[in-house]
Amino acid sequence: ASAGADAVFGEVNLGAFSIAASGASNAPIKVSWELLQDSQFDFAALLASLLGERLGRKAAAYYATGTGSGEPFGLLAKTPDTMTATGMYAALVEHLFQVNAAYREAGNCRWTMSDTTLAKVYNSVDNQARPLFTAQAESGGQSRPGGLLLGYPVQPDQGAGNLVAFGDIRAGFVIRRVRAIEVVVDPYNNTATRQTAYHAW
Repeated sequence: ASAGADAVFGEVNLGAFSIAASGASNAPIKVSWELLQDSQFDFAALLASLLGERLGRKAAAYYATGTGSGEPFGLLAKTPDTMTATGMYAALVEHLFQVNAAYREAGNCRWTMSDTTLAKVYNSVDNQARPLFTAQAESGGQSRPGGLLLGYPVQPDQGAGNLVAFGDIRAGFVIRRVRAIEVVVDPYNNTATRQTAYHAW
């Protein structure tokens, strides 16, 4: 700018990482020809689906707590904010107000925590003995563990462990997917044992 202050932007390198859904020691998953041929259902399609699910779970763990070294940098990999509260209600309120009101009131904020942590919150009350967590109602008068915590939705993430995040996650966390899932079927290298090898990345 010729006058006034320039806009200042931070920079983050969005690297690319390969995630494999293989067996132990990164070995491929081997399936006998007999099982592939004689099964009463499409076993190859089932295996491809299971490999995709394995990739998703592995990626989700990285997105939660990945170190950024050889794997994605996770949402909860930062140094946790310093908390002074000792009780559940006071800790959640402190966490809530560490986020600027402009983000809190925009309608996109949510809690992210594991089921283990949510179970502790589920049984907690405020200073007036009111439940902190408002369960989402279902037909028949029953409720399920999905609802609001101090007025904001909860997004379960099993990779979070005992950590909790609150805020507009979309505004502060980016996932860059470079390629689609690749499943490679190798029917040749294990012919001596009559097996087909499956790899997925």
